[in-house]
Amino acid sequence: MTRQRTVNHALAFIDPFARGLSRPLPWTLYTAYPLTTAEYVGRYPDDRLSRAVSRLRDAGYTANPLAAAKYHPAPHRAVDHGSYRRVPDAHPEGIDARITREYAPNQCHYHCHLWPVTDGVEVYSHYEVRPDILRGDFDPWRMAEHYRPELNETYLPGVTDLSP
Repeated sequence: MTRQRTVNHALAFIDPFARGLSRPLPWTLYTAYPLTTAEYVGRYPDDRLSRAVSRLRDAGYTANPLAAAKYHPAPHRAVDHGSYRRVPDAHPEGIDARITREYAPNQCHYHCHLWPVTDGVEVYSHYEVRPDILRGDFDPWRMAEHYRPELNETYLPGVTDLSP
C-alpha cells in the first residue's frame, strides 16, 4: 500500500468524527467524500498504477498530499490511490463559469484521482478553485470557495487536460 493510500484510509476513517464535530457549525468539516460518475474522464488501459502516475507527472501534475480522500463512485467505495493536480497557465477553453470569470488560472487547478481496476487505471478529474495554504498566496476567501464550491460554477466535474 502506498503512503498516500494509507493516508487516504486514515482520512476516510476519521471523516465521520470530523462531520460529527462540525454538527453545531454552519458548515461541514470533512476529510473524505465520494466522487461522481460525471468526474470519470477515462482509463489508462492495461497500465499499472506506477505507469499512470508517471503519465501524470510527465503532464506536469504533482502529488497533492493535503487533499481529502475521495471515494470511488461505485458501490465498493474504495478510496483513491492518490491525488494529483496541475495549476494551469490558462483556463480550459470553451467554459463560461464563475471560476473562469472571477479567478485567474493560477488560482485554480485540475485535480485528478486514480483507481486501479482489472484492465487498467481509471482517472477521475475536476477543475476547481485551489486553496493552497502553502504556496505563499494564501487567500481565506479562495479557501472557503474551495471547501464550499458551487457545482458547475467553481467545481467543474469531468473537466481535464488529460487524454486517458
